Amino acid sequence: MTRKWRCDKCGSIHEGPEPPDLCPQCGGDGSRFVPVRGRVSRFCKDLCDTFVLHAVAAHFSNGLLPATVLFLLLALFSGDPYFERTVLHLIILALCVMPVSFFSGFRDWRTKFGGGHAPIFFRKMWLSGLLFLLEGGAAAIRLACPEVLNDGGILKWLYAGCLLGALPVVVLLGHYGGKLAFQWKRGAR
Repeated sequence: MTRKWRCDKCGSIHEGPEPPDLCPQCGGDGSRFVPVRGRVSRFCKDLCDTFVLHAVAAHFSNGLLPATVLFLLLALFSGDPYFERTVLHLIILALCVMPVSFFSGFRDWRTKFGGGHAPIFFRKMWLSGLLFLLEGGAAAIRLACPEVLNDGGILKWLYAGCLLGALPVVVLLGHYGGKLAFQWKRGAR
């Protein structure tokens, strides 16, 4: 069976059942040849090598919040119940992913940063808890009072306040996460 082999020194490609004894391009030893993988297998290997669960979970749940606020504003101004129902669905989806984000972040704090006691870690933990309370509070209000936007009163503004108050929390979480990620990458070089 013919395979493709790539010299990891110069990038030369050889086709054959086995790698050559010497690279015809750079003269490097045949042991430097590695099998060339297809695009899918290279993608899968790269994904496994570089996947960071916390980054994916945090960006996923935090990325839902601006859309949630947009649908809340559309519901407030249009009165369309479908927009408001979408708000509830987005909140619940974000709440389901938040524990993954929190615990994977906690694991990364322990493994990548040795459980360091720098204030930035505690700010992120505190902000994560606050975000969970704000979004959980909004979900609880909405589930307890399905017509919260139509009924008006204090619950309507508390509901909207929880969601709007979560926006700066998400911004700060992203800011501190970016500082940690780039600081860690700089230190890992």
